[in-house]
Amino acid sequence: MQRYVEAGRALSQVLSRTAGLKTATLGDGVKGKRTTYALVCETLKYLHVIRDICKAVPSLVKNKTVGKRPAMLYVMLYDHLFGKGIKGGGAVKRVIKENAAA
Repeated sequence: MQRYVEAGRALSQVLSRTAGLKTATLGDGVKGKRTTYALVCETLKYLHVIRDICKAVPSLVKNKTVGKRPAMLYVMLYDHLFGKGIKGGGAVKRVIKENAAA
């Protein structure tokens, strides 16, 4: 789960333009720099598809837990759809699995 928190935080910084990609993912405070960098890069590559999915399934974003951390949702959706599957768990994974059929 920590990998998604780190990647979500970095993606949020990149999307809000408060930090560049390398600064956000390879900075001193980031644990698992390689994994974080790879997840954020790949999520950015498929971001237009992921956002379209979030628009098509509004219950993903409107969820109380997920709505606070949309960047982490994007990273976890990437891993679920295009990656090797979500490692770990938590409330966000449950929301994604519940809405998988949609």
